[in-house]
Amino acid sequence: MDKTYNGHKNWNCWNVSLWIDNEYSLYKSLQNKLKQTSISYDDIAVQMILEIKSYFQSETTPDGAPINFHTVREHLRGIKRKDY
Repeated sequence: MDKTYNGHKNWNCWNVSLWIDNEYSLYKSLQNKLKQTSISYDDIAVQMILEIKSYFQSETTPDGAPINFHTVREHLRGIKRKDY
């Protein structure tokens, strides 16, 4: 039985990914960070966590998904720097 959610590890990861990709300022910020090849994906995840929490003024997305290292790092797993 497949336990994934819309191709993501789970609902929380899917929801955080959805917000990152659909809020223009978060999407552009991620693009800019990915262009800086000296920054590791883990460091990008930490930076994005702080930015997303500040953007929403919350520890969760508006839908209630936790904004944490796991959910943000999962979003970055399928992304290649050359895609940006």
